[in-house]
Amino acid sequence: MSVYTVSEPTNDLSWNKYIDKKLEFHDQLLLDTIRRDQDPVVREYMRLLALCHTVMVEEKETASPDEEALVTAARNLGYVFLSRTQDTITISELGIQRTYKVLALLDFNSVRKRMSVL
Repeated sequence: MSVYTVSEPTNDLSWNKYIDKKLEFHDQLLLDTIRRDQDPVVREYMRLLALCHTVMVEEKETASPDEEALVTAARNLGYVFLSRTQDTITISELGIQRTYKVLALLDFNSVRKRMSVL
């Protein structure tokens, strides 16, 4: 799997495209890998993007715009957050609906610099 660092636009836009003040990322190999659903590491990463957040569908609000952006990215790649209850999260993984039990939610804090969903 490739790792990319997104930075301010430069004259070399070989894999970036700047349109309407938004950075569009396009990596055909990564997109094909996600769609083929044959790489367990990529599958788990996409699943975690769809699961590990505090976004609420009904309210269309989140504690963090970063979380909303990650959930949107996962949705655009086929891992769609559908609903949340106090003890479950339901997502669609490339068209297959799955419900996961939530054991605990550890909110983001500045000491840990992360949030966790168990």
